[in-house]
Amino acid sequence: MVIEGNNLYFANSNQGLGYLDISNPRNPVYIGRINWPWKETTKVALSGYNLFVLNSDLLILDVSQPFSPKLVAQFEGKGRVHCAIVKDNIAYLANSQCGLRLLDISNQQYPSEISRHPIPKASASTKRFDFLGDIAYLAQQNYSPLEIVSFNETYQPLSLNQYNIPNQTDHFVMDLQIQDSLAYVAMLLSGLHILDLADPAAPIEIGFLEVSGPNFLVVADSIAYVITPLEGISMVNISDPYHPELAAQLKLGGITMDVTVSGDYAYVAMDMKYCQIVNISDPYHPEVCGSIDGLIDVAAITSQGNYLYTAMTFDGGFKVFNIENPLEPQQVASYDEWKGARGITVRDNYVYLSSIAGFSIVEVDLSNTAIVQHDLKSPQDFILSQNYPNPFNCQTTIQYEVPKPAHIKVIIIDVRGKLIETLIDEKHQVGTYLAEWDAKGLPSGIYFYQLISSKGMQSVRKMILLK
Repeated sequence: MVIEGNNLYFANSNQGLGYLDISNPRNPVYIGRINWPWKETTKVALSGYNLFVLNSDLLILDVSQPFSPKLVAQFEGKGRVHCAIVKDNIAYLANSQCGLRLLDISNQQYPSEISRHPIPKASASTKRFDFLGDIAYLAQQNYSPLEIVSFNETYQPLSLNQYNIPNQTDHFVMDLQIQDSLAYVAMLLSGLHILDLADPAAPIEIGFLEVSGPNFLVVADSIAYVITPLEGISMVNISDPYHPELAAQLKLGGITMDVTVSGDYAYVAMDMKYCQIVNISDPYHPEVCGSIDGLIDVAAITSQGNYLYTAMTFDGGFKVFNIENPLEPQQVASYDEWKGARGITVRDNYVYLSSIAGFSIVEVDLSNTAIVQHDLKSPQDFILSQNYPNPFNCQTTIQYEVPKPAHIKVIIIDVRGKLIETLIDEKHQVGTYLAEWDAKGLPSGIYFYQLISSKGMQSVRKMILLK
């Protein structure tokens, strides 16, 4: 809801955009509405005379004439975003219906579409892709397995070729990754194919290894980690790309969803419930050495430096773990907003989250555990979440949401109302934040944590310290 002069504009769900004349605040007059069939209007924002309306698309209306808003631009949000790659200030999105979409993210808060490369035919679907310089290799299901596109001119993508792997009728490319001018392609009905990209527009297959039903892969140095949902993870020695060799196969006892590699350890998302930790220092003898439990619905996983990022499907958002000690990951941050996560990419302090709803950019500052959203959605209310873990032994994390700039205090009190500690006492911008409390030196028992805002909102929750 926004107010401009004597006019109020509000998002009215399935009824679209409504607007009122509030020149007499005690007797507002309903002027009218604009409805977009089959789309739910969720948010409006105003800049000058431009009204931004979010349903499944982003619409821009000219409201210089308040009684007759006019549509001046539309940013489509069609289809699911399966995965994303960020290069320089451009985000490339694999979209199920639109092909490959390019967003200018030089201003992270206001990403804008600059061009797109459409799918080659209506029944095709862009699922995965990777780059060799300015050339992208697109995995198109129900079409020629690889489409080769030049992005030398960002605003005018140029299709160079469609590549079919010789003697294969398998049109289901599940994943691909490019390393050192070689493309590693996981195909559902055949296995792992290795392509030489010396001539980027004319790949040549140089190696192949039969793997049953591969779904994802990660290439790290001389090993390709190939994920098969029901068979677990296959370690393939690719030091000789002409003769790839199965080093080991590790069955993990569940449905394998995704994998990421950090140093001598692989983190494998399992059953949408937990994450297995595998020691891969000897790829011929991998060993399960731990797990991260309680993830419930982890669908995608990645890592950067000493941090592991897990994307959630049903609860939405993602969790961040410190893996400096690989066998004892510690959750340090979480973000719970977008539903239906499909993929996650991390670059510096930004997380790029692909989901069935679209594409989200989230800033994660792990130096102070603040998480700030940079997309079209923001917290609607002051929210104080239950601490995690609870009960806890010494250390716990408190999450809270701030919908508008305000001075925030978070304090700890005991059952008698005595102030134990002030955790936070500072000005906040809009966003989701985390506060860590270390109860070392305090006795076991019930404690309370309270959120107090300068906007008059207060909230309190109970937690249990159990040593």
